[in-house]
Amino acid sequence: MPFVVTCCAFKTNRANGRGRVVDCGELMDPENGAVNVTNTTFNSTATYSCNGGYNLVGDATRTCLASASWSG
Repeated sequence: MPFVVTCCAFKTNRANGRGRVVDCGELMDPENGAVNVTNTTFNSTATYSCNGGYNLVGDATRTCLASASWSG
C-alpha cells in the first residue's frame, strides 16, 4: 500500500506568514426548517431539513470550501 498524505486547506496571513484554518462561518436556519452543522471549517458539511408539511427545494447539503464560503 502506498504512503498517502492528505493536505488541508489553509489561508495565509501574509503579515506573519502563518496559516490559519479556513472557516466558512455560521449558517442560518431557513424559514420553516433547520440546518445541522457540526463544524464550520474546510470540508465540513451542513445538512438542511424542512419542518413537517414543507418540501426542500434545492440541495440538502452544502460543503465548506477552501475559499471560506459554503457551496451552493
